[in-house]
Amino acid sequence: MPFDIDTGSIINLNKPIATGNFRAKFPAADLNEILGNKVARFTRGQADINLQYKGDIVNYELNKPAVAGHINIKGADIIYLPEN
Repeated sequence: MPFDIDTGSIINLNKPIATGNFRAKFPAADLNEILGNKVARFTRGQADINLQYKGDIVNYELNKPAVAGHINIKGADIIYLPEN
C-alpha cells in the first residue's frame, strides 16, 4: 500500500525518536490483507488514512511505536465475516 510521509524527523540523537505524519489513499479492498480475512472483507470503496507516528529507535529498529489518527472509508461494501 503506497503512502506519503509529509513530515518526518528524528530527534534526540543520544536516544533517537522517529516521528512522522503518514497519509495514504487506496481502494478499501486493500485492507483485506491487513485484516487477514478474519474480521471483515471490503469489496469496493476508498480508504483515506492520516496517521501520526512516534517511536524510539533502538539498534536501528523502531521500538515502542505509538500511532494516532484516523482512517476514513467511503462508499464501501463490507462483509462482517464472523456473522457473514
